[in-house]
Amino acid sequence: MRFFFPHFVGGMAALVFLVLRLVVGAAFFFHGAHKFGQGAFSWMGPDAEMAGWIQFSVALVEIAGGIMLGIGLLTPLATVSLGCVMAGAVFMHATNGDAFVKNIFVNPTGQSYELAAVYLAVCLLFLIAGPGKLSCDYFMFGLKRVDAK
Repeated sequence: MRFFFPHFVGGMAALVFLVLRLVVGAAFFFHGAHKFGQGAFSWMGPDAEMAGWIQFSVALVEIAGGIMLGIGLLTPLATVSLGCVMAGAVFMHATNGDAFVKNIFVNPTGQSYELAAVYLAVCLLFLIAGPGKLSCDYFMFGLKRVDAK
């Protein structure tokens, strides 16, 4: 477990990590829930190049990963899963010619990959830095390591 959780950030940084995890986790959860509301196997529309089972998997990862990230449970698994989904979103938007940031003056109805890139960066942060001491991971794995010293 030391490989996956080498150090748990404490103090004020742990509180900031908690807030960031809760906000981003909730955003992922609601993005995934919205996709389920649109039709879990067809939320990309009838002309989508992506198979229905992949669309379902993306929605499921966003829901489950959002909950896991929010509470800091198995954070490496959650961040790798969510990070892969966001890397795929960035790639799809970038190869479709979408802009990084939506420009309402040039193309008001166009897509962008700004949000997916930000979420990918947050996933990388938690993958490298860990979830912090205010997380389920710390209470499941970090306290045992502290007691063993």
